[in-house]
Amino acid sequence: MFSGLPLIICLERMNYDPMYKFYSICIVVFIILSDILDGFFARKLKHVTSLGKIIDPVADKICLMCVLIYLIDTYQLIFMIFFILLSIRDLVLISFTVFLLLNKDFVTQANSWGKYFIFVTMIMLLFYIYSLNYYIASILYLLSIILLVVSMAIYIREHLKIINSNENT
Repeated sequence: MFSGLPLIICLERMNYDPMYKFYSICIVVFIILSDILDGFFARKLKHVTSLGKIIDPVADKICLMCVLIYLIDTYQLIFMIFFILLSIRDLVLISFTVFLLLNKDFVTQANSWGKYFIFVTMIMLLFYIYSLNYYIASILYLLSIILLVVSMAIYIREHLKIINSNENT
């Protein structure tokens, strides 16, 4: 979560000084590794908490939104569309999560489709940030949009199932 601002600074400066490209890559690797290791150790040590289930995706989203803001500045419309769609998805999911937490004392967890979406999105962002291959980046962008919609639909279905099952019991 705290890596978002240093990452943006490095991304902004990497066109002027090649060392900032290296720094930004180090920050991206740190963000990815810390997220993976945090989840791994929480599960391994059986320290998975409801608060952790909520804070971890929020921290991920803060970093993701920082990168998207940088990309909106660079690519404009294509990432503004992505940002809007992601914001809608997140507002819907947060609404369900808060409802389930407050009314059912239930905290949802990420599902496989949400993880696929984040994984493909991160790769896509790296392709755009570092101008690796525009054709592959475009394919990854479309795949990210598809996974965004699919994962949102699956989350909604799962959340409604929990709401309905608790109402019927």
